[in-house]
Amino acid sequence: MSNVTQQQDIRLRAAKPDDARDLARLIEIAGAGIPTWLWSGMAAPGESPLDVGERRARREEGGFSYRNAIVADRAGAVVGMILAYSLPPLGEDEIAEAPEVLRPILELEAEVPDTWYINAFAIDEAERGHGTGSRLMDATLDAARAAGCDQASVQFFSENARAGAFYRRHGFREVAARPVVPHPAFKYTGDTVLLVRDI
Repeated sequence: MSNVTQQQDIRLRAAKPDDARDLARLIEIAGAGIPTWLWSGMAAPGESPLDVGERRARREEGGFSYRNAIVADRAGAVVGMILAYSLPPLGEDEIAEAPEVLRPILELEAEVPDTWYINAFAIDEAERGHGTGSRLMDATLDAARAAGCDQASVQFFSENARAGAFYRRHGFREVAARPVVPHPAFKYTGDTVLLVRDI
């Protein structure tokens, strides 16, 4: 299938509550182990980490809510998503009270308040390399402009070179980094890198 044909089959749309399971699945891909570790600690008896992620994605409020996501849909199946919102300021107490492994991420978030923060961005492996990521990025930047944000921000793991190259191709530049706190649940070590771009 050509890239043009492949993209003609993809429809971008606002996420709906019924997409919550797919959003949780994709945020786990984006988070490289962090979401499953967090959700494991929130699970009720008989509830899987993915069940927790789905429940949280169904919320009407909060950063990880379906309301903040745009999905790529092929024939009714969600194959990718980008989840972003205007980043509220973070207080020092909020960072200090977070688990140690999350503090580098929160410290970087605190450097870019009021930017359009791309919290999670993932596409199924079979769908990559055909332009879906660029279309999702363009869509979220349009949403950022509509929200009155003049900058977008995103974090990625330095060991994920493909992600870094994608963001730089789309105008993002590095502004800060923090070492990843090693954890057995996490896929990456190295640094967490903060990028921004003007909108």
